[in-house]
Amino acid sequence: MASANESQGLKIAVAIFVSLTVILAVTSYFLYSEYSKAIEQGNTARNEATQANTKASQANNNLISVLDRAGYQVQSDTATVLTTIDTDQQALVSSLSEQLTAANEAISQAQRDGATGTEVARYRENLTGLIQTFTDESTLTPTLKGSLETLAALTANQSRLATALATDNVRLRRQLENVDNVNQTELNRQQQAAQAAQQDLQNEHQKYEGLFEDQRDQLSQLQRQVAELRVQNDRLTTNLASQKDDYEDRISDILEQMKFWRDQTEKTEVVLDNADGYVTFVDYSTRRVRTNLTRSMGARPQMILSVFDADAPGLPSDKPKARIKLIEVGDRDTVATIEEQFDKNNPLRTGDQLYSAAWSPDGPQRFALIGKIDMNRDGVDDREDLKRLIEAAGGVVDYDLPTPSVGQEQGELNARISYYIIDERDPIRTPSNMRSVQEMNLDDLAFATTRTDAIEQARRLGLRPLPIDRLLSSLGYSYGMTIPGVVEASDRAAIERLLNPEGTTVPLPGTEEFERRRQEAEANSPF
Repeated sequence: MASANESQGLKIAVAIFVSLTVILAVTSYFLYSEYSKAIEQGNTARNEATQANTKASQANNNLISVLDRAGYQVQSDTATVLTTIDTDQQALVSSLSEQLTAANEAISQAQRDGATGTEVARYRENLTGLIQTFTDESTLTPTLKGSLETLAALTANQSRLATALATDNVRLRRQLENVDNVNQTELNRQQQAAQAAQQDLQNEHQKYEGLFEDQRDQLSQLQRQVAELRVQNDRLTTNLASQKDDYEDRISDILEQMKFWRDQTEKTEVVLDNADGYVTFVDYSTRRVRTNLTRSMGARPQMILSVFDADAPGLPSDKPKARIKLIEVGDRDTVATIEEQFDKNNPLRTGDQLYSAAWSPDGPQRFALIGKIDMNRDGVDDREDLKRLIEAAGGVVDYDLPTPSVGQEQGELNARISYYIIDERDPIRTPSNMRSVQEMNLDDLAFATTRTDAIEQARRLGLRPLPIDRLLSSLGYSYGMTIPGVVEASDRAAIERLLNPEGTTVPLPGTEEFERRRQEAEANSPF
C-alpha cells in the first residue's frame, strides 16, 4: 500500500514536471522572440540618435565657426548672441557719431587753416550721409551684411576725403615752404645778429665777471677787516666798560674825599676865601683907587669888588667897607671908582683887601642857584638881578633851578661848581598874589621834590652851600643899588654929547686910535 501510494505520487510529480517544462519552454520561446524584436528596435533608435547627434554637433560647430568669424564668443543661447550683436551695433553707432563730430571739427579746422578744395566739402557731406545710413540700418534692419556694406562705403569715402585733404595739404605745404624760405632767410639774419649780440654779451659778461671777482676779493678783504675790527671793537668796548667802571669808582672816591676834606676844612676854617687883590692907592678927591689886579690875572672893566680892612681874616660875614668897580684894567695895575662906602668912619686905606665871591685870579667862581632868590626880600624873585651881579663880578652861573612860575631849569650840576646858592629868608612884605602853603598846587609840590633832589645831588658832588645874604655881602650889594645891566632911562642926546663933546668923534673900542688915546690918557693921569 505504501508502495502504491509512492508510485502514484511519483507519477503525479512527473506529470507536473513535464507540464512545467512545456510551459517554461513556450514561455522562453515567446520571451526570446520579444527580446529579439526589442534589440532590433533599440539598435534602430541608437542609429537614429547617433545620426541626430552628428547633425546637431555639425550644426553647433557651424554656429561656433560663424560666431568666431563674426567676432563673438560662444554664448549659452541665441538670444544672448542677438542681444550682444544689438549692443555692439549701438556702440558702433555711438562711436561713429563721435567720429563724425571729430571729423567735422578736424575738417572745419583744416578749412580755417586754408583747405579750400571743393572735394573736402563734398566728402564731408558724403560722410554725414553714410553715417546716417549706417545708423538707420543698424536701428531699422540690423543685418551684418548691410552694416559691412555701409562700413565699406564709409571707408571708401574716408579714403577719398583723406586723399583730398592730403592734396590740399600738399598745396598748403608748398605755400608754407615759400613762406618758410622767406622766414628762414630773415631768421638766419636775425640769428646772425643774435649770435653777434650774444658774443658781445659774453665779452661784456667776461669783463664784468672779472670786475666782480675783484670786487668779491675786495669785499672778502673788507669783511675780514670788519671782522677783525669787530673783535677789536668788542675788546675795546670791554676795556672801555672796565675803564669806565674804574673811572666812575675813582670819581666817586674822589668826590667822597673832596666832600670829606671840605667838611673837615669848614669845621676848622673861619674864612671862605683868600684876598683877590689889594688897594695900592686911594684918591678921595676923584673917588678913585688903584689896585694890584692886572689884565693877565683875568680882571676886566665893570667888575665889582668888595673892600675889607687889611687885617680882615678872610671873607667875613659882616658888611664890607666899600664897593668899587673897575674902569681901567692895565698890564700892571687897575683903576676903580668907589661906587659906595658903607662905613664913613672907616675910610679906605692902602693895603685894604679886595674880595669877589664870583671871581679869583685862578678863574671865575661857578654858582648854582636853587629855588627862590629874593635879594631885597620883597616877595618877588630877583634871580636875574643876581645873575647880572655875579657876571659883573666875573663869576658864572652854571645851574639855575627857578620856581615853576618864574622859569625852567637850566644847566646841570657838576663838580666844578664852587657854591650852590639858596635863599631861605622870609620876605619882609608879602605880595598880594602870593599863595599860602595850604594853596600850593601840584606844580609847587613837584618843585619842592625837585629842589630837595637838587640839593642832595649838590651835596653828593661836594658843593658848599652859600646863603644869599653872605653872597650879597661879598658882592657889596646894598638895598636900592643900581644893578649892573639894568637900564632905567636913557637920553640919546646927552649920551651923544658925552661921547662926542663939541662935535669930536670918539674912536670905536679896539681901533688903533682908541688905543693911542687910551695910552695918552694913562700917561697924563695922576694915578
